[in-house]
Amino acid sequence: RRNLEPSSPLKFTFGLILLGVGFLIMYFAAKIAASGDLAAPTWLIMTYMIHTFGELSLSPVGLSLVTKLAPKNYGGQMMGIWFLSVALGNLFAGLIAGEASGGSEEALAQMPDQYMLIVYTVMGSAILLFLLKPVIKKMMGEVH
Repeated sequence: RRNLEPSSPLKFTFGLILLGVGFLIMYFAAKIAASGDLAAPTWLIMTYMIHTFGELSLSPVGLSLVTKLAPKNYGGQMMGIWFLSVALGNLFAGLIAGEASGGSEEALAQMPDQYMLIVYTVMGSAILLFLLKPVIKKMMGEVH
């Protein structure tokens, strides 16, 4: 009633910010592990919690937008493309993680920097999306 519902691009921005915060938490956990100490499982639980909240800002909103913005008679194909993009993202994430995890002490020492690179990339994407929000909303027309 008060028009406080954030727009879909803003919800996507929130999701990306939460993703970045989750990886920032892992950065600190990796710093502890790289120093030779044991990191508490609480770090991982906090990361999963933050990432889950971010996922709830992305996935349902994205699925809704695909159905609303798809051209008439192409809704099913667009949903397929949405899920294909998710699958490709998971593939690339697995390939990157496979290259990054070596199990050696050198790989462990580099892990905090790798997490921070992810934080910079995701937060940069969130800032870019936030700046492009007016243009995207204009392109979406009446769809919220």
